[in-house]
Amino acid sequence: MKGPENEMLLLDINNPIEITSYEKALYRSFSSSLTNTSDLIFDINHKEKTLRTKIPYNSQEIYTYKWSDAIVAGMAINFNMQKNLQLELLNFNVVLRENACEALIIFSVLDFFKSMSVLKLLAECFIKRIEEKNISTVYATSSEKRSISYKQLGFRVIDRYMFEGQGKCLLQLDR
Repeated sequence: MKGPENEMLLLDINNPIEITSYEKALYRSFSSSLTNTSDLIFDINHKEKTLRTKIPYNSQEIYTYKWSDAIVAGMAINFNMQKNLQLELLNFNVVLRENACEALIIFSVLDFFKSMSVLKLLAECFIKRIEEKNISTVYATSSEKRSISYKQLGFRVIDRYMFEGQGKCLLQLDR
């Protein structure tokens, strides 16, 4: 979707300016809710106010939604299921299915944009992309609190555990 002040983009992982903008948007979205397990899946730089997943960017496709030249939402997908799984960093294990991928992160610093859910716009892009790649199973991890976004996209919780009072979820979406 594109308008005069907004657009959905595939992040150029080779462009340091785009990467920094993305990492600052992640920090804005997650900095107030970081937990004791956050450092298991994120590299957090409080001084620069950036946050990045521990999964290498060359394993990811990252979709962002920009409004007035600022990233306000994003979704990262790990298509390299042979190594570097975020779910394993959180001590979850799955028997990997063929044609699977991992949704690493879904975030938005806006709830609605012109009465349309930004997450809904990202979800449409995400669903189209996994259909193009013939993906039948998508895994994701989330805190209990943030699992709502995934559940709204059709994910279901398949495992959970408590760590220092924080609920962690392993979610799955079957297409």
